[in-house]
Amino acid sequence: MHQYHQCFAMTIFCIQTLNKSTKLIKAAISSLKSAINCSSILLIILVYTSHIRILKKRD
Repeated sequence: MHQYHQCFAMTIFCIQTLNKSTKLIKAAISSLKSAINCSSILLIILVYTSHIRILKKRD
């Protein structure tokens, strides 16, 4: 009976750890997505400003 209880406690601990790790993974993914969004916006701004410079040089 004691061994069964220990096993049950371990199972609950494992599930809780899994839940925590999935939350961490989701947080990491969302921060990664926001970082990608930021970098793509920066890239668009860079391309846009360089295009403006090229157009100004032509005039």
